[in-house]
Amino acid sequence: MRATKFVLLSVALLLAAGCGPVDNVPTMDLGPDTGFVDTAEQDVINPDVIVPDIPLIDRIEDGVIPPDVPADVPVDALPDTVPLDTAPDVVPDADQEVVDDPCGTVLNPNCSEKACEILGGGQGACQVDPDGNCSCLPWDPCSTAANTQCVESACDDGDGATLMDACRLVVNDGVESCVCKGREIVADPCIDLINPECEYTACLTGEGDAGACGAPSAGSDCICLPAPPQEKNPCGPALNPECNPDKCRLPDGSYGVCDPDPVAGCVCGQEIQEQDPCHKDLNPECVANDCDDNNDGTFDDKCAWVENAAGGLFCDCVGIQNLDPCQKDLNPSCEAVTCDDGNPLTTNDRCMQNAAMTCECGGDPIMDVCDFGLNPECNPDPCDDGSVLTMDDKCVTFGDICLCMGSAIEDPCSSVLNPECVDKKCDDGSALTVNDMCVLVGETCTCQGIAVTDPCGDVLNPECKVVKCDDGDAWTTNDLCAEDEDGNCSCVGTPVTNPCWDGVNPSCKPYLCDDGNPDTISDRCVTSEDDCLCVGTPITSACDDEINPKCSAVLCDDGSAQTINDKCVLVTVGEITLCQCRGTPVLSPCSEILNPTCEAVACDDGDPTTRRDKCANDGTRDCNCVGSPITDPCGKELNPECRQVLCDDRSVYTTNDRCQFTKEGCICVGDEITDPCSDVLNPECKPSLCDDGDDLTENDSCVLKGEVCTCMGTEITDPCSDVLNPRCEPVRCDDGDSGTINDLCVGDLISGCVCEGVSNDPCGLALNPSCKPVLCDDGLKWTIDDKCVSADACGCAGTIVREPCLDKYNPTCEQVACTTSEGFDGECRHSLTTGCDCEKVSVGGCETVYDCMWLEWLADCYGYWTCQKNMCFPVCDKEFCGDGKCDIAIGETIQTCAQDCVACDGPDDCGKSGFCLKEVGNCKGTGGFCQVKPEDCPRLWAPVCGCDGTTFDNNCFAYMADMPIAYDGECKPIL
Repeated sequence: MRATKFVLLSVALLLAAGCGPVDNVPTMDLGPDTGFVDTAEQDVINPDVIVPDIPLIDRIEDGVIPPDVPADVPVDALPDTVPLDTAPDVVPDADQEVVDDPCGTVLNPNCSEKACEILGGGQGACQVDPDGNCSCLPWDPCSTAANTQCVESACDDGDGATLMDACRLVVNDGVESCVCKGREIVADPCIDLINPECEYTACLTGEGDAGACGAPSAGSDCICLPAPPQEKNPCGPALNPECNPDKCRLPDGSYGVCDPDPVAGCVCGQEIQEQDPCHKDLNPECVANDCDDNNDGTFDDKCAWVENAAGGLFCDCVGIQNLDPCQKDLNPSCEAVTCDDGNPLTTNDRCMQNAAMTCECGGDPIMDVCDFGLNPECNPDPCDDGSVLTMDDKCVTFGDICLCMGSAIEDPCSSVLNPECVDKKCDDGSALTVNDMCVLVGETCTCQGIAVTDPCGDVLNPECKVVKCDDGDAWTTNDLCAEDEDGNCSCVGTPVTNPCWDGVNPSCKPYLCDDGNPDTISDRCVTSEDDCLCVGTPITSACDDEINPKCSAVLCDDGSAQTINDKCVLVTVGEITLCQCRGTPVLSPCSEILNPTCEAVACDDGDPTTRRDKCANDGTRDCNCVGSPITDPCGKELNPECRQVLCDDRSVYTTNDRCQFTKEGCICVGDEITDPCSDVLNPECKPSLCDDGDDLTENDSCVLKGEVCTCMGTEITDPCSDVLNPRCEPVRCDDGDSGTINDLCVGDLISGCVCEGVSNDPCGLALNPSCKPVLCDDGLKWTIDDKCVSADACGCAGTIVREPCLDKYNPTCEQVACTTSEGFDGECRHSLTTGCDCEKVSVGGCETVYDCMWLEWLADCYGYWTCQKNMCFPVCDKEFCGDGKCDIAIGETIQTCAQDCVACDGPDDCGKSGFCLKEVGNCKGTGGFCQVKPEDCPRLWAPVCGCDGTTFDNNCFAYMADMPIAYDGECKPIL
């Protein structure tokens, strides 16, 4: 097709160049290996008429006229000295064999360039072949023999896409050679004559830049746009560098696959499918073999010739279109004729009227799941064999039929052996549980054991490995399994010495602590921004001007352990006189005078390699200053140059600990352990996220493989994933939606490559774009009048029946929303006494009833809240609600019992568990309301005065005592 376009283009170019009528156009010579033609005026090669630019007299040898001399050259033009070889010198006898080979040794001993006929037809010239023999070879006007100077003589390079072919001197790798070469025809590949469909083709723009054929806008002409050409060949190196067997187009219009060729590289070849009876390799004559065209709307599928878009024929599987026997034209009265409704789950298919009074094909549902109509391959689908003494019933092949059969029941918790689910011993099959017993879980009697959770017990840790655990003491940390004094494996933790640590004091209660500052007192935990810190009250100096303006010699503390009898004295510093605390220096705090009993007071032994110096007897009678040796290998005393020597940073989460210089000085630093599956970070090999380094897996997680914790992922099987389908080819997949068919991978600008199918939902966009209220089935037995409705999207919904918990609507007692007889929101739940009934549902979690009292009261009745099994439940009541007392302890609030909890006046109006909250200063007035008493108060000093004249540490203690507050601050004495 492309060659034909080029012929037309060439003719058009010649006509446009003014070459005259077509009759005057030189004969077109077809190239040997291409469909193109060469229309150059001198491309028509005839060796008999070529006259090289060599003097004629120099080309006559032995009187023989070269074969390229035209016949019309006059004989008298030849030189007289040259005899004409116009007749044989010897007339052969009749009995002699006539030798007519012009290249043979008889007629041409010197292998002169005589005209001859090439074997098989065609004119040539006598030439020396590669073997050194004189043979008749095609005339080459560019050969060394014919054109020693490589004059630009006319020739034919065999390329139909060139013009003005001539002998030209070409240099390759430094070697000169005379070859026939023409000028390439430069044509616009985007013009309609060559590219009528404006296919994506490489071209050059008017500026000479690389581009591609395309239309700037809809309806415009095809031109060369300044866009870099893109690789469109599915077998090319850009799109398929590894030559994967991707789909491609064959010349006949059918599909093939990319196949590596040892010579041509990656090319589009035939896809060999041994199971395709119509494949050209298996069925070259396209015999009408039985086949499957994968179309349910056809029958009697056979191999047949099919014409493609290019007019070529290829063998394909074709079936006869089904004629619906229920359509109006064939069956106007909708008689019950046999048909096929396309549903393998029905039998006895026949034409019948549907709900819309339209004639369609329908059948009776097949109830037996092991029937060949539902299960033609007898897959092991669940079924019921009708016996109460079997379990795990499933379809199995029995001879030539498919039967439902189950396994004999031996489970002590089965409904047959234990219908009331009595507590019987059993075995749940887990070595990590003990005391296995039959228990009722929902509606099922199951064998369950108590899980063994002690990581230091013999079951989980028989060798007492050092693993993480919890000793149950909040005042310890870094709990690990270790042997105790009795030799048992126990959980032991390191005591926590900081009472302000989040682990033991998450609410930052004001516990006593030590801030490490000797100039503060009353140190306690306080909240500073987002941190809980130990803060003390600064000690006021006795020598301060405000306390001691006259600088009396009162006792004080100068902060030095080397002085005694500290007193306030006036000290002159330059021209300023200050009152400071000074003491009398002592020689040694370990002297017998200052320390007769050798108490362990601080001192200085003068040794820089010791610390925490204090007075001690040190095994003698004398009291001396003794320090503890410094053992830190990273300290400046032992390692002033901070050499990278081994040390211990006291962290189990690092390895290769060594001294390193940081902004904090020379400290011991180890390399952090980052492997989430290591024994340090994951001693129990919990399924933590990790990376197994395999691009063909996902959801990598730590798993125990043998005795080693290893990172492993799940193999990627999604045919639409970037790994298996990076170009999002439309391969078959499963979108997981039973309401769609013909699922294929499709590209989406937002979601990427996803699996989508064609919906068969009557409420779907494909069948019901305007969401008309047509009949449908939402799959729920407890709804009626199902129809398509529009909310956020068009879907099938029905109205819940008034009693959705009845057995006829809900035989399995699924948790469906309902309304209790008291008007509470509930859901269907199964009970051993009442069966499936509507029970109240919790509206929130709780630890005590006080957690429920702030929830919204949804019932029409009055009552109170209860906290049962950590869930809040409302209770309707008339006995407590209405007694005139707002009892906070049983869960009464303003919402649940407004008549009792509207307001309060003072103490005891809100019961033992509540207090009357009033404005500060309102001691005798009304206007309070009940609140729950606090269970604990912070130890902070923010005094308030109660209406009874009692000073409380803060308002929280006043609320705990159910006492209104008169004013802030300590109570003033009554004068």
